[in-house]
This record gives sequence, structure tokens and C-alpha cells, in this order.
Amino acid sequence: MKAGAAALAVFAAVWFLLNRLGGASNGAVDVALIETKLALANLSGGSVINMRLSKSGLQAIAEREGFSATRYKDASGYSIGYGHFIQIGESFNEPISREEAGALLAADSEIAQKAVRAYVTVPLSNAQYDSLVSLVYNIGSGAFRKSTLLKNLNAGDYTGAAGGMLAWNKSGGVVLAALDARRAAEYQQFFG
Repeated sequence: MKAGAAALAVFAAVWFLLNRLGGASNGAVDVALIETKLALANLSGGSVINMRLSKSGLQAIAEREGFSATRYKDASGYSIGYGHFIQIGESFNEPISREEAGALLAADSEIAQKAVRAYVTVPLSNAQYDSLVSLVYNIGSGAFRKSTLLKNLNAGDYTGAAGGMLAWNKSGGVVLAALDARRAAEYQQFFG
């Protein structure tokens, strides 16, 4: 067996195991899962592997999230800055500055970017990539990985995938106007 094929087999086995453990958020298992899938995509030459979030894409995420210098309750726990989900054991000297929040946004958006690069197997425009990164930033990599939206996209159904974004407008089973507006903006951006 060639070295590349052996590496691919090892990554596939790790991917299978991590896929069984991964959740809906961006916890340690999900990040490990993303990194494993990204390594597989690199080996196989994935179609979006070299894409990066644009400055306007990062700014759109910041605007959609809004800024909070102090922690606030959200659907799954607490967040701070531009929607940074506070992990167990993580603490901040509050209030945080916009610069600190910007650093958290950059790091968190990198996780979302890696998820899009790891899981999407079809070509994307920069606008589509930015739109999907914004969505993943908000819903988490595990939810994206398991979504019908991703299945539709990878089947080449770009319109169905974009329409699937609009379904991610609930928190705790309740439709929220803010999520409706965000999904509509991401939908528009997808076709930008």
C-alpha cells in the first residue's frame, strides 16, 4: 500500500470514530473531526480547500452577531464579544474591548472556515463561501455537518441548499425574528 493510501485509510478510520462522537457545537471533538476531515480533503484535493473568508465576510459576521463587552445568555450557554461561545473553563476580564472581541471573532471564524472547507465537496463562489462560514459560525460545525443543507449542496443543489439556510431560524424550537433576518441576509449573500 502506498504511503498516501495508508494515510488516507488512517484518516478515514479516525474520521469514522470522531463522527460518532461529534456534537452540534464546536467542542474539542468537533474541532478534531474538522481537522481530520480537512486533512482528508487536502489529500484528495477538495474543491474549496484554499478558500478564505473575505474582509467583507468577516465584517458581515460581526454585524450579524453584534458586539457585547460582557457575557450574555444564549440558547446553549453564555457568549461574549461577537458571538464567541464561552467554553467550560474559559473566563474573561469583563468588559472586553472590541479588539479582544475581534481576536475571538477571527479565531472562531477560522473554525467555521475549516468546517466549510472540510465538509463542502463542490465548488463555491467567494460569496457562497462567506455565506456558509457565517451560517456555520452561528449554528456550529456539528449541526452543519449533519444538515440536509450540506447534503443538498454536496449533491449540486445550490438553490436547495440556500433555501435550507432559511430553516435555521429557531432557537429552542421557537422562530426568532433576529434569526429570520440573519438567514435572509446569508441567503442573499449566497447569491451575491
